[in-house]
Amino acid sequence: MQEIAKFCRQVDRCFNIAGYIPIVSSLTGLIRIVVWAQLQLYLGLLAMTIAIILAMCGRIGGDKAFAKRCVEASQLSFRISANSTLNGLRGLVEVVPLLGNLLCWLYDLTMGGEQILPY
Repeated sequence: MQEIAKFCRQVDRCFNIAGYIPIVSSLTGLIRIVVWAQLQLYLGLLAMTIAIILAMCGRIGGDKAFAKRCVEASQLSFRISANSTLNGLRGLVEVVPLLGNLLCWLYDLTMGGEQILPY
């Protein structure tokens, strides 16, 4: 699960950098909305569903440590899914040339690269 989260963070960073470039960000903003946000949502929901099922199996089987790890994985998966909404919103801002680029750059500058929903 950590590898999926790492992959998602790397993709987000690449889109963030492209989001600073006028005209380019109009295309990457659309890709962020249409492809990445949806993919991230479905990936997170699928991983969360699998983790919850495994947690229940671990609980039934008496392996509470395994069940706890699965619950933690499901929480991480939920944050990844929730972040897809924020990616879609950021994509909407990036589509607007110049103003969108400036707003995204200022946001990233003030947040220091931190995410609202860290995963």
